[in-house]
Formats: sequence, C-alpha cells, structure tokens
Amino acid sequence: MTPKLTDDLQQALAENGGIPLYVVDPATNLRYVLLREEEYEKARLVLEREDGQSPRDAYPFVDQVMADDDAHDPLLAYYQTFSRPRS
Repeated sequence: MTPKLTDDLQQALAENGGIPLYVVDPATNLRYVLLREEEYEKARLVLEREDGQSPRDAYPFVDQVMADDDAHDPLLAYYQTFSRPRS
C-alpha cells in the first residue's frame, strides 16, 4: 500500500521549496522526514553500504584517535586560546 499525500502535506511541501519536510505523528509524537525519492536513495547509498558497514561504525574509532592525538599534543591548550573570527 502506498499512501497518498494529503492536500495539507502537498501544500507544505510546495511551501518548503523542495527542502525535506519534518512531520509529527500526533498519535505517537514521533517525528518523520518527508523527502523526494531521489534524495532518499542518495542518502540510503551512503548509510546502507553493501558491505554492511555504516559510517557510524567508525565514530568510536575516530573519537579514540582524536582523544589520543589531543592527549599527546603539547600545544593543545595554546590552540584553545584562539577564538573564531567574528563575521
């Protein structure tokens, strides 16, 4: 079964200018993202790789590498004294 968009959702999509639309299920308060199929397929290719790996699988490793690097960086405290340029 493929549900059809309601008039309200069609209008909201049109007003949103092609940007993914966030919607809430009032019965469960769960949030969903409504986006064009082409956009979903692009995102799916990134998130569901054929080898079963997800980019998220690397997060703990990246966190550890960054923590190790920071722990052995004698200039880290100095770097942190800099502020971002104001625009």
